[in-house]
Amino acid sequence: MNRPDVPADAELDHVDDALLARIAALYDALDPVPEQLAENICLTLALAELDADLAAFERTESGVGVRSSDYQRVTSLTFSVGEWSMLVNVTPLDGTFVRLDGWVTGDGQARIELRERARSSVASAPDGRFSFARVERGLVQFLVTGSAPGARPVITPHVEV
Repeated sequence: MNRPDVPADAELDHVDDALLARIAALYDALDPVPEQLAENICLTLALAELDADLAAFERTESGVGVRSSDYQRVTSLTFSVGEWSMLVNVTPLDGTFVRLDGWVTGDGQARIELRERARSSVASAPDGRFSFARVERGLVQFLVTGSAPGARPVITPHVEV
């Protein structure tokens, strides 16, 4: 809005605030902030702080990316980065909890941290095998730390179990 009675370097007033609020509402309606944006920013900052490698989630089911009204929970997850990989089997216990059994490649002395919501659990994987007996369904993330000198931690994206 052009207001000739107000100098260009004047401080914002209630008219400016109202106009900016209307512009913000327009952007919220036409181009909302993606749901996972804040989590992805936090993950990126955490990776920079940890100096960790980000493992990629490997999709193996057919039809990935095809829109469907059918929804099936995954029963296995595979992550990899470079020569490192991890497989996690998801076994439903009931409608609320699952069991996670996994195998990780590496030096044979891995530490697996399972991050879920506001808590985390740790399992060791002396032979590459680990498990979490009772995990609440929802978003989880793994942080894997090896015991080899100079080994970089590996962090996975958030996945829903």
